[in-house]
Amino acid sequence: MEAADRQSEKIAMTGPVMMTDNTERSAEAVDMTAPVLMNESKARTMSFLLPAKYTIETAPTPTDSRVQLAEMPERVEAVIVFSGNLSTESSRAKMEELKKKLEEMHIQADASKWTMAGYNPPFCLPFMKTNEVHIPVTL
Repeated sequence: MEAADRQSEKIAMTGPVMMTDNTERSAEAVDMTAPVLMNESKARTMSFLLPAKYTIETAPTPTDSRVQLAEMPERVEAVIVFSGNLSTESSRAKMEELKKKLEEMHIQADASKWTMAGYNPPFCLPFMKTNEVHIPVTL
């Protein structure tokens, strides 16, 4: 699921989000907390992964028009894990570290499409947070 951040608007995306679809199914709470995927693009999007039991056709319909469902293609990624507060600066440094390691290992990677992933709520102590940087690779 993706939500574009326009003009510093806030969309509440922590905790369970109540969504319904247009069929006779009842409303369903979907836990949307981990991981949250972000990129460095100017569009400032956040992606929330739905559980595998859903398809694009069966996923509950978002109640906020700014939230869009999108199917992500399958891919292989190299990942580096780190702790601390998730920021563009810390993530970029880890991306460069991972990119260098992939080059040393002669693994073809597209570092221009890197993403950062956060797994913890904002109130979690920084040293207890789990973050990742993902870079798509070709095997």
